[in-house]
Amino acid sequence: MWGVCLDISVPELFQRVVEYDFEKSVILRPLSDIKVSSDKIRFIENAPNFVYGEIVSPVNHTNITGKIHTIIWHFKRGEYCYYIEADGKKKSKRYYRGDLI
Repeated sequence: MWGVCLDISVPELFQRVVEYDFEKSVILRPLSDIKVSSDKIRFIENAPNFVYGEIVSPVNHTNITGKIHTIIWHFKRGEYCYYIEADGKKKSKRYYRGDLI
């Protein structure tokens, strides 16, 4: 299952999209084996189009390739936002589903 971690006691995952095992309340991605109370994770019905570590390119800059390092949920737009790391540097631009291939 996918959701947004809202547990402030886990700062490295706070407000990030996580894959988790609901029954065990264990985070599987981006970090593994971290227990979080299931009431501290907001369920998201659809899985993201891209997952952590996946290699992608921006549609308008296909010469740039990078991997997904952070996924957040944009509450106002109701969709995933992706951040990539290319050439060892984290890009500050946020990308949406249609911005990456």
